[in-house]
Amino acid sequence: MRSKSYKSGRFDVKYHEKKPGHRSNYMDLTHTSGFLLACYFILRGRPQSFFAIFAVKCASFSQMNRGTSKRSACSSVGMPQHASVKQANQLLERSVLLIFLVTSLRGTWFLEQPRGSCLEFYPTFRKLFMALYITRDRPAVFRVSWWMGHFASATPKRHYGYANSAKIRSLDRGKLHIKSFTESQKVRTKTTKRSINREGKECYTATASLRGTEKPGCPKY
Repeated sequence: MRSKSYKSGRFDVKYHEKKPGHRSNYMDLTHTSGFLLACYFILRGRPQSFFAIFAVKCASFSQMNRGTSKRSACSSVGMPQHASVKQANQLLERSVLLIFLVTSLRGTWFLEQPRGSCLEFYPTFRKLFMALYITRDRPAVFRVSWWMGHFASATPKRHYGYANSAKIRSLDRGKLHIKSFTESQKVRTKTTKRSINREGKECYTATASLRGTEKPGCPKY
């Protein structure tokens, strides 16, 4: 967003800075301070003219985790006895509350997940669809699937997403031809070189191609 000169707020657990005496993580929706800060971000959005992306952590909803979570399309809540499942459920349910808040302010929201995630079958998430449909009396939520390989991803990877705008359908660029995808990977310009220093740490050095990826006009914060 910032590379396109839009004002934006970053909200992710990786941005949390631990401070002595503070137990709550203000960058985690499952914490009280984190949820309130997310509400604050949304309330600062300009009505009818802001966009919120929800990239809910997919680990607990993915196929690979089903041995532990016991999730499926018919039982998307999983086994709340597991701490990871309980936390993921809370994260999604609070995300749904935030989506309601975005919608009430006439903002645009978008939620994405990798293919195989059973998040879309979660009862609270489905209830969101019905609530918006009843309110508007017409389709209010739109679904799209796309290949990440069409967007310079290192892997083809299929994803799906939901939004309250039909414009998300433009993400679907049709079939991904593996042959052309493989060829594009070979000719991709490398902007960094990977190496291991004397201490055994992984290091990256910029190449001459890195400067060409810089985008002017980004706001400073």
